[in-house]
Amino acid sequence: ASDFSALGGIPLYGLLVTGLLVIGRTDDALVLGLAFVLAYAVVLLARSLWFRPRPKPEKYANFITKFDANSFISIHAARAAILATFVWTRTNDVLLGALAVVLAITVAWLRVHLRRHHLSDAIAGLGIGALVFLVADALVVAFV
Repeated sequence: ASDFSALGGIPLYGLLVTGLLVIGRTDDALVLGLAFVLAYAVVLLARSLWFRPRPKPEKYANFITKFDANSFISIHAARAAILATFVWTRTNDVLLGALAVVLAITVAWLRVHLRRHHLSDAIAGLGIGALVFLVADALVVAFV
């Protein structure tokens, strides 16, 4: 289960952005990079304002460890939603788009199942991820 939740992890995200750069899809790489930064900014702001212990509480000693011990919002779910929204908007294949959405929802559910997040944290992550992707996409279209 934790291996599958890596679909919302940084290595996969980084590989995709690198692959897009290699094949010359710089605008798409820029959209994903900007969405990544925006997602982290939103999660950092939310976790700075509201502390919600994880379902399986973790100890913390400072701001950085408190950030990691905070359950609200699931950054894994946000990254998975960014990738799913990317696939959904960049392909004409409805089945592939639907599969990407199902995988993002599965990542979010696994974060809850692994007791890393509450259900509302995972749902918020999915929503934030889709939203920041759309914002990043609009910004790149408008300014690049």
